[in-house]
Amino acid sequence: MLKRVTTGLAASILALFSIAEQAEASVLWQFSEQGSNLVGSFSGSLDLTGAAPDLGFGPASILAPAGTSLFSSSVSTIGFSVVGPGAPFGTYGSGALGTSTGDSLAVAAYGIGTGELFFSLNVAPSYISGAPLAGEITFANESFASLGITSGSSFVFALPSDTLTVAFGETTPVPLPAGGALLIGALGLMRVLRRRGA
Repeated sequence: MLKRVTTGLAASILALFSIAEQAEASVLWQFSEQGSNLVGSFSGSLDLTGAAPDLGFGPASILAPAGTSLFSSSVSTIGFSVVGPGAPFGTYGSGALGTSTGDSLAVAAYGIGTGELFFSLNVAPSYISGAPLAGEITFANESFASLGITSGSSFVFALPSDTLTVAFGETTPVPLPAGGALLIGALGLMRVLRRRGA
């Protein structure tokens, strides 16, 4: 009996670690107001497995909230089709120009005003699926309010095997996976069974 419980528990632990690895593979692009500037830092990695190539863009550092577009790129990029949010980042339409450092990353919407939006997630052509991504973009003398962005809002762009989350302001911590409570309970049960067997 104890051997079966232990085997089942080991399989559950491996499954949870697999889920945790998949969650860590995504990219979080977190924006915050720092002094008089709006700064967005991103890190993580993207699994491009199954992603369909799309349009590419040249170098740019821009945030167009009403156009649901965000570029932090020092090189021309290659794009991949993604599923994006149903609402724009904010209301400011012409775009704020910024300065960027680090890896190239962008998201862009097409079909603004047509009622049918399409999204592209862009990385450098040399990017290897699963490799780390990190960078930062700074918009001098801009704020959430000046760009019509709601602080605390977040937007998810989904690739077939991964996601990019753009978060403006404070975000809530990621809760323990539902399986986490099951794992804790199983560990407690295993301890009880061991004590009974001793």
